[in-house]
Amino acid sequence: MYEFKNTEQNASKASDFETKSMLYLIWKRTDSRIVNCVTFDCFNDINWINESFDNIWDIQAKNEQNLSPKKIWEYLYTLYKNYNSSFPFNVFIFFCPKLNERYKINNSKLSYWIKNIKNDTLERIKNWLIEKIVSTEKIKSPKVNNFLDIVTFVEDNYSNDSDYIKAVTNFKKTNIKSDKFYDTIFKELKSILLVKKNNNNIENQVIHNVKDVIKFDRHLFKSNIEQLIIARIIWTNLFNSDVQWVYIPLPFKSIVWKIKDFDEIQDLIENCQSDLSRAFFNKNNKKTLWNITEKIITYLNNNWNREVNIIYDDLFRNYNFINSYFSVNSIKFLISIIIEWYDNN
Repeated sequence: MYEFKNTEQNASKASDFETKSMLYLIWKRTDSRIVNCVTFDCFNDINWINESFDNIWDIQAKNEQNLSPKKIWEYLYTLYKNYNSSFPFNVFIFFCPKLNERYKINNSKLSYWIKNIKNDTLERIKNWLIEKIVSTEKIKSPKVNNFLDIVTFVEDNYSNDSDYIKAVTNFKKTNIKSDKFYDTIFKELKSILLVKKNNNNIENQVIHNVKDVIKFDRHLFKSNIEQLIIARIIWTNLFNSDVQWVYIPLPFKSIVWKIKDFDEIQDLIENCQSDLSRAFFNKNNKKTLWNITEKIITYLNNNWNREVNIIYDDLFRNYNFINSYFSVNSIKFLISIIIEWYDNN
């Protein structure tokens, strides 16, 4: 079982650092593709969980400048408690500002193991940590070395919040939208995080399976975050079940106006929405949708033309669609949505 302790009851704010650490794990690591669900202020500041709920990424996110060895070990202790838990915590990350150069061997590294900490600093951290574990956990010989060896230190290396959103989009040309636009998305995610942190008082609550944490509604799925970002970019939530088939982007009417059969129009729209939805949720090649979206936005930035068929021919007539979910009509439907958003903003 797992008992929730020291949660932030009635949290007044969600930190930029928590939001950054949440986004960091979506795009920066080699194991990013298997994270599925993020929880807020449950097991720790931020925790990512895989789809089968048998692997937990434990993140301690602290935005404190000039972190001393004493502060570092205090925060590492929170990670250690989960390391010592029966729950499947397998990845431990300390997300922090850039540490003082005198603590590190190689100062150019922004993500590193404990081996990059100089011996004198490391010994102080280790000794204080052992002392805390012995006095609190009543463990005579804690396996501190084993724990420290698997902790990843990650330093925030972006000066602007917008850079984290840009990174998640996978766009090669991030200047297709302004920094202010990306900052707005970051703030929106931060606000959602705050709301989630205040959902239900879970202090002293006990769960017996990792998946039980979902019932407290302090979580988001990775797809929720990605949907929000792409929805803001094209100004329409393609994957919202409330959007009915009757929504026909104005530019797309040039495609359907010759179709006289009402049911045939409905089928066409539903198929386009289905294609785009399946393309988005295709975990093996989601970048294809980002790439296509980027190509369309970049084109609209540089051209006055708003004719869907011409844009399709210019961009995609010879395009190799790796993702088989796309069809000619679904691409034209996406072009139409983006044109409509682009011209109204």
